[in-house]
Amino acid sequence: MNLQTLVRIALLSAAFAVATMVLGWWAPALVGVAWGFLARARPVAAREAGLAALIGWGVLLLLTAAHAPVATLLQRMGAIMRVPPALLVLTTLVLGSVLAWGAAAVARESALGFQRLSDPRG
Repeated sequence: MNLQTLVRIALLSAAFAVATMVLGWWAPALVGVAWGFLARARPVAAREAGLAALIGWGVLLLLTAAHAPVATLLQRMGAIMRVPPALLVLTTLVLGSVLAWGAAAVARESALGFQRLSDPRG
């Protein structure tokens, strides 16, 4: 992974985090669609979106845990649901990642499909 890729992932992670703070839990789908369209020439666009969303949501969880009793909440929710608290964190991170990855993949393929349809050379 080169420096350009690391910077791209870092900026995209920040976009996912900020969008989530402003728009809520479904923001990764919106940012993923935008990234899939903008980065349609990149075959790894969906994977980048999924990784960046995972990092962005992870940072949000860490920042929240620094200022709120997240550990207590996780223990109580885990006891209610009868699952380990770590599984709740993992599920949260996977949700954001899958939303972003799926949205970016669909947007990228749709953009490429429309591009092929509009190409007069066939």
